[in-house]
Amino acid sequence: MTPRKTPPKLSHEVPLRFPIDCAPKPGCLIEAAPGVLWARFPLPYQLNHVNVYLLEDDGGWAVFDAATDGQENRELWTALLRDGLGGRPITRIIASHFHPDHLGATGWLSRTTGAPVVMSGREYVAARRMSAEPIEDYLTLLNGHFTRHGIAMEDNIAQKGGQHDYGAFISDLPEEVTYVAEGDSIRIGGRQFHVLTGSGHSPELVMLYDAADRLLICADQVLARISPNISVMPDAPRANPLHDYLRSITELRTNVSDDVMVLPGHELPFFGLHARIDQLVNHHQLRCAETLMACQNRAATARDLIPTIFGRDFNGESLGIAIGEAIAHTNFLVAEGQLEEVLRDGQVLYRLSE
Repeated sequence: MTPRKTPPKLSHEVPLRFPIDCAPKPGCLIEAAPGVLWARFPLPYQLNHVNVYLLEDDGGWAVFDAATDGQENRELWTALLRDGLGGRPITRIIASHFHPDHLGATGWLSRTTGAPVVMSGREYVAARRMSAEPIEDYLTLLNGHFTRHGIAMEDNIAQKGGQHDYGAFISDLPEEVTYVAEGDSIRIGGRQFHVLTGSGHSPELVMLYDAADRLLICADQVLARISPNISVMPDAPRANPLHDYLRSITELRTNVSDDVMVLPGHELPFFGLHARIDQLVNHHQLRCAETLMACQNRAATARDLIPTIFGRDFNGESLGIAIGEAIAHTNFLVAEGQLEEVLRDGQVLYRLSE
């Protein structure tokens, strides 16, 4: 994908259709599709909720994602297990990816119910690595990353810890999981799901596609109204997650029918998968074009580029997310040969390639 030299127009009039106009309250269930129950759990982040799906299985329910760990969500799960599932057990827990808002309570739920855990190998390895790393070490790494990309020490949110403490939101992981990968099939009750995987947002995010009943459970790979976070992380500063994400959603558009009902990890279920993917591609084209324009007359840090790329500035938790996304766009453009890096006084700056 080569960004246009001038920003394209970004239409917000995407023809999406929302079959359910309100989300379930915490602790409640809505039937999202025949044999699919939808629950919503609160999160301690700016994005304050996550969707969890329970799929009717032989003799019980298969769970897709489990929300963050913590007393409130454990109590909500306990109430659902006691009152919401007709006395039928959890048969397995499918974890889409390693982020705490999706994986967090999985270990606790598995030990509580005896249900096995299913996830991709790369996501499990990422979760084990993040769980084992002392928060102090990670904050040191993050602090250096932010400083190199132009965040002043007094604004450096890595100093505050908070949402960067992976272990604070995730229970102990099971020692054994069942791995699934792209191309596998999983039979859940009367449905045969194809396993699809996505990258960019996380390494090997698991999605479930039922072509017969036209259902796609896709976690964070495609969301209806917000762009999934695509960030460069401090332990892989040269990574190109935007390239991976654009390739992944383009493949998803090719391999999944447009008439599916999309069950995402946040916001509302919707119809209009192909149109939404087209808009997400256009969205990142726009940000790349704006990044190039911002670097026309000066060399800029990723921090300098944030107001131009996003149309506004950020602070706190949002600044950390924005800097990761800004670097994802500059790394993409460096790989495309349109930007080059300049090291100056310990900081990374970007300028147009000569």
